[in-house]
Amino acid sequence: MPDDWALDPPVVCRWLVRIASWIVPGASRPAWRRKWEDGLRHWWAWLVERDELGPQAPAQLARHCRSAWADALGQRFQRDHLRHFLRGPAFVLGVAGACLVVLTVSSRGFAGIRALRVPLPYEHPEQLYALSFTDLLGRGAGVPVSHLRAWRDTGASDSRLAAYIRRENHAEVTPDFFSLLGVRPFLGRTLRAGDEAEADLPAVLSNSFWRQRCGGERAAIGRRVTLNGRVLRIVGVLPPEFRALSSQVRYWTPFSLDAPPARLGPSPIAGAIVRVRPGIRPENVRAAWLDICLREKLPLFGQGFSLLPLENHGLGRLTIFAGGLAMAMLAGAVLIFFGSRGALRPGWRYWAFESAKTLLLLVSLAVLRLELTTRSMLMPGGRPSGDLWAVLALDWAFYLGCGAALYWCYYDQRRRCPVCLHRLTIPVTIGSWSSPLFDPVSTELLCDQGHGSLWVPETQSSANVAEHWTGLDESWRELFTK
Repeated sequence: MPDDWALDPPVVCRWLVRIASWIVPGASRPAWRRKWEDGLRHWWAWLVERDELGPQAPAQLARHCRSAWADALGQRFQRDHLRHFLRGPAFVLGVAGACLVVLTVSSRGFAGIRALRVPLPYEHPEQLYALSFTDLLGRGAGVPVSHLRAWRDTGASDSRLAAYIRRENHAEVTPDFFSLLGVRPFLGRTLRAGDEAEADLPAVLSNSFWRQRCGGERAAIGRRVTLNGRVLRIVGVLPPEFRALSSQVRYWTPFSLDAPPARLGPSPIAGAIVRVRPGIRPENVRAAWLDICLREKLPLFGQGFSLLPLENHGLGRLTIFAGGLAMAMLAGAVLIFFGSRGALRPGWRYWAFESAKTLLLLVSLAVLRLELTTRSMLMPGGRPSGDLWAVLALDWAFYLGCGAALYWCYYDQRRRCPVCLHRLTIPVTIGSWSSPLFDPVSTELLCDQGHGSLWVPETQSSANVAEHWTGLDESWRELFTK
């Protein structure tokens, strides 16, 4: 007869069975674990007594452990357990969290939003301001070239101004655009006065487009290329950290504010940046330019024009989105609280689940919206008309998505048990549609854990009362045990 210790199976096998028991639902976990541990012990003792622990024993041991794991998975993912899991709060939070994780991975860790916190690669960025007209809704709408020309010609000496016109995949800027920003080229030079009058129009390439189009060759400076049907001469390459207007801008060409309207295109609307000299307040510059508009009889549309700190432009939009999310969260809480009209008596877990669910969905939508627009968030105005329609469509899609998310969270929360937070099930229709006064139609939803039932009226009349929750005591619990 072998020693007692030899009758015990190996420690690794016992631990594999023990770990597999964690997969089994908690209610049946102790009985399942005892069954498999006893079976493993008896099977091992039988092998020891028959002296069959030969070379094939490790393979038999591995098959036995695999069968334990297969049985544990079968216990966990039974149809009833799967249905119970899909109705539980963990599934909702898991899906919402997975959406946020997918956005994090696809955006390379929110690269667009993080770029808003990176210091601007300009010389003394605290002196730079973005100039834009604002419409009646307070949105940037670009600045007419006629106004920019007047401010340049009769402006005070306390500021400098450079303009830009955003095209589809490139931008036209005044020759002093890069010098005003204080940007030094990576190769060659930037634009300078008189470039707009040359026969071969000079172009400055972005660093990424230079590597893509020219293969990173330094000899590309001075080369002539055809871009968008025009022959351009490469005079410089911007540094890799340079960012302005949009990452979709591949090259920059010069234009003059004195050019005829035919040269500027059908829509002579531009954006502008202003460098205010140290010690000068931007309000003084704006007041001086407003006097010029009044003296030159230049029209002011909507709410006029404004000077926005270039450093805080992207962060301002983040603040707007954060405020919008807070308002949406408050609206969802108000809907749940007043919509139930005291039908439920939820505790802190109920409100914590509602807050987490709503927050994850709204944050996912906001992150998606910001990541799609941070490319053109650095400077307002000067966008092509196609971008304006795209931004407007994204705004409406974001607002509709937030509304749909709030409505779904509101509807989903009102159909959950306030105790276990699982979706109520087994709907039963009560009443008669032909007798709405004396026997109104209603639906009764039941918690499959036996915590209570929710009565919901299906018709609206003075005879109906608001939906209400009926809690069940422990005497009903035996009907729901499986």
